[in-house]
Amino acid sequence: MTAFSTLVRTATHEQHTETKASTFMSDLLGGRLGVDAYAGPGPARSHLLKETHPTATAPA
Repeated sequence: MTAFSTLVRTATHEQHTETKASTFMSDLLGGRLGVDAYAGPGPARSHLLKETHPTATAPA
C-alpha cells in the first residue's frame, strides 16, 4: 500500500514545480515582497494563480 504522503507528493509534483519556478515565489522568498503579498487573498495571490494556472480565475 502506497503511503498517503507519497500519493499527494506524486499528484502535486507538476504544480509544485511550476509554483516553485514562478516569479512570485522567487520574489517572495527573495524578500522582494511584503507581508501583504501572502497574508490573504489579493493581487499577489491572483498573480500567482495566473502565473501557474493561466486559465483559472481567483476567487473573490
